[in-house]
Amino acid sequence: MPHPEHCGLGGAGAAPTGLKVADSCGDAVWGCHIHAEEAIVTVRSASIASEELGGLAAYLNRRPA
Repeated sequence: MPHPEHCGLGGAGAAPTGLKVADSCGDAVWGCHIHAEEAIVTVRSASIASEELGGLAAYLNRRPA
């Protein structure tokens, strides 16, 4: 699924997206690097949910049944 072109963490005219930030409640948003870093530092349960980092699907698919 393609991600939005502009940061969902900043205001209008925000920078291009580069990272997906997610929290333990299941909320997620695409953001630019600056706003994503700010969210990760500010929100205790936030983390990077990047496709390049593999994610849970890759982890679950490599585990033996």
